[in-house]
Amino acid sequence: MSTLACPRTHQPLLPAPPERVSELQQAQSQRALRDVAGNLVTEPFDGAWQTADACWVYLRRGAVSDLRPDAAIVVTPLAAA
Repeated sequence: MSTLACPRTHQPLLPAPPERVSELQQAQSQRALRDVAGNLVTEPFDGAWQTADACWVYLRRGAVSDLRPDAAIVVTPLAAA
């Protein structure tokens, strides 16, 4: 079985928790979500992959994941509950 890996850090990619996806969708609705290339994220998304350290995120639209290095979004790890 293959493991998805971050093209920048080579860490394993794991499904982002619903809280992370909601946080990203809220930032997008406020026109505050940008990828590392500086592009405003405008296309809807319904999920995300995040690195094991939860610092890099790649968006998923349906069954299509955008794993281009410039499409990465830098985030702050979620606080432990």
